[in-house]
Amino acid sequence: MIKNAKSIGSGYYPVLSERITNIFTNSAMVGVDVTRSGLCGPHGSKGFLAFNMRIIQNIRNKISIYRLFRVRKRYLLTRSNRLRARYGVLALAMGVLISGLALRGPSSLDYTGASDLANLETSAGYGVAMNEQGDSDVSRYASVLPDNLIDMVRISPNNKAKTEEPKDKNFTIKSGQTVAGILQNAGVSGAEAYKIVQALSEYVDVRKIRAGQSFKARFKPSESKEDNNNEMVLASMSMDIDALKSVHIHKDGEDFSAQLSEKKVEKRLYAGTTEIQTSLYGSAARSGIPSQVIAKMIRMYSWSVDFQRDIRRDDRIELLYEVYETEDGEPVKYGEIQYANLSVGGIDLPLYRFDKEGKEGYFDKDGVSVKKTLMKTPVDGARVSSGYGMRKHPILGYGKMHKGVDFAAPVGTPVYAAGDGVLEKVGRNGGYGNYIRLRNNSRLKTAYAHLHKFASGISAGKRVKQGQVIAYIGTTGRSTGPHLHYEVLLNNKQVNPNRVDLPVGESLKGQNLKTFQARVKEIQKQYKSLLNDMKFAYSQGKENDKNKAG
Repeated sequence: MIKNAKSIGSGYYPVLSERITNIFTNSAMVGVDVTRSGLCGPHGSKGFLAFNMRIIQNIRNKISIYRLFRVRKRYLLTRSNRLRARYGVLALAMGVLISGLALRGPSSLDYTGASDLANLETSAGYGVAMNEQGDSDVSRYASVLPDNLIDMVRISPNNKAKTEEPKDKNFTIKSGQTVAGILQNAGVSGAEAYKIVQALSEYVDVRKIRAGQSFKARFKPSESKEDNNNEMVLASMSMDIDALKSVHIHKDGEDFSAQLSEKKVEKRLYAGTTEIQTSLYGSAARSGIPSQVIAKMIRMYSWSVDFQRDIRRDDRIELLYEVYETEDGEPVKYGEIQYANLSVGGIDLPLYRFDKEGKEGYFDKDGVSVKKTLMKTPVDGARVSSGYGMRKHPILGYGKMHKGVDFAAPVGTPVYAAGDGVLEKVGRNGGYGNYIRLRNNSRLKTAYAHLHKFASGISAGKRVKQGQVIAYIGTTGRSTGPHLHYEVLLNNKQVNPNRVDLPVGESLKGQNLKTFQARVKEIQKQYKSLLNDMKFAYSQGKENDKNKAG
């Protein structure tokens, strides 16, 4: 029949053409290769291609999704015959879910015995090895593995115990916080936090701990068998009291104990020199001289030098001072200045520290004490904002006699007693505000006004020493800004503080003078030696820097 169809062709006789079409259709449906069977003929390949496309379109129409599921086509496809986005997202979510389930595998698997290991090997595709007697490898596993393997090994991530290491945490107390509160926020129970504070109170007044204080705590895993979640508990804590002392707290059973440790310090001498170019403190800092040492030097010269008006550019200072350091070279505090030389306008004013009959003080090169009846300025680093004499009052607005000297400085700047004496009046005094009057001797008094507050322990009738802090600068009373109003009263009458004829200090004599002169030579030798060592170390450092750069 196919042979006849090849000779007849297609398209000439309607009846035969219809029958041939049915043959082609049936052949395509059953997978017959009509090209090889000769149905196309020598000139009918194009016609057969078009005929084949019609067959494919017919199949497509019959197996369309919307025909199979009885839904409208527009529910699934857009106008451009593309799958709607909602179904794409749904298919993606299903794919992710299936992939996750496939990768997760069994949630937990425990080694419960040697037979489970053998079964696990079998499920992996290795099979259970059989020996000549027909026994499996279960006996081999049983002979090697311990009986309590289930308690020793867990392959499930949920059952695997993690070994926690001790952790150190640093805490800084902020405003409104307490040590106990910080510890409780870190997981320490209220009872233990109370015990820790009680132990700390043995060496530290916890009520005086201020914001900014820091401490370190170490946490370690709990050793209690009841804690199955590896709970971290506080094991120790340490807090620095100052640069030398620190408190260490350790857990001792159910309680906590505190120990005080103190660093060992050594006293060392340092030498320094600098030229004043911008400010005294700034020039000293560039030369490596600590600001605490400069403050001590200013007090040394406060009897004879006004650092606000007398110091000029290119003036020079030389210092030999003590520093208390720990074993690792960390400075803890600064000791006394053994030697200082202030060159003002080309004139040298050297001072040496000397112990005279148990009382140490500073003397010039001739053995004359620098200490006088009154200090020239009772405050460090203050600017003279108004001198003694007539002036236009800044508040009243008319000319009025100014019977003192004003030193402008920030609120809280310490005010020193200008000389030894007894406090005659301490308290409020009208336009003077907070006021102190000090009786230095039977003829001489000094007064301090517009104070912010008085120093601790300052009250009427108390005796104070020269240079002792008695109050702090403020702006109380009739004042336009923070400053110290300083008066000197001679026979109860205000006089110009800069023109008071004060007696000079005592002079060394006899054996004290000879001992002092020997001490001066020793100090000069120490200063030159340390200064040369410092210069050598500096030059070596520059040479090393050049070598590294090259």
